[in-house]
Amino acid sequence: MDIPAKGVQIFHDADQRTAVVIQLFETADDMAAAEAALDAMDPSDTPGSRASIDRCEIKAELNPS
Repeated sequence: MDIPAKGVQIFHDADQRTAVVIQLFETADDMAAAEAALDAMDPSDTPGSRASIDRCEIKAELNPS
């Protein structure tokens, strides 16, 4: 499976048994290609289920040194 993400962040809350996955892409085409690959995944390959999908554009980023 080819997912052309330039970065991935996974936030996990063990107490609630939930996770949020953030994937970063260079282009809208890369994001669409990843969506097709993720939709094609067998649900038994990963735990849990997808509750929602949101698509956004980063407008600001702070990287303190």
